Amino acid sequence: MKQIGIALLLLLASGCATGERKESPPPSTPEPPTHHIDLLAVQHDLGMDPSPSFVGYKEKRFDACRMKEDLPNISDCSRAYFIQVGVQLSCRPTEEVQNNILGQSDMTPVGNRDLRWQISPASGQFRTDVDGHGIILAITAHSMKKQYLRVSTGVDFLIMKAGEATQIVTPVSWCR
Repeated sequence: MKQIGIALLLLLASGCATGERKESPPPSTPEPPTHHIDLLAVQHDLGMDPSPSFVGYKEKRFDACRMKEDLPNISDCSRAYFIQVGVQLSCRPTEEVQNNILGQSDMTPVGNRDLRWQISPASGQFRTDVDGHGIILAITAHSMKKQYLRVSTGVDFLIMKAGEATQIVTPVSWCR
């Protein structure tokens, strides 16, 4: 019995003497909680479901306190704004400046395109449909109607007042 104990001690000691070190995993840093609000559900709850071809700006003030933890930038959750901006994006036929008036038949829709948007401090992404329609949804602390909306392809961008965004004519590069 004594020999088995000595053999185990030698075995353990030789394992330590080989220079092999089993490293413990590095301490993990806790990831911040991800905040996610289903904006489509909020839109529906507020009775703001748009038609597929909606263009323009709508907002509705509402009590967002039930989702307060997911809205760190809104100090008074009882007075939040649900923002909805519907746009239709179309490309000009050429880069050349033309003096004639272009009709919808002269344009190409910016269809099935992932785009980025920003109305400071809110930002996000949206996708246009085959006809170039897209909708931007956000919850903000105040009205964004007079704030500037930036829409970007990642390379090119356009800026306009959010309350004036409707049918937007873009350079031809947006359709490439």
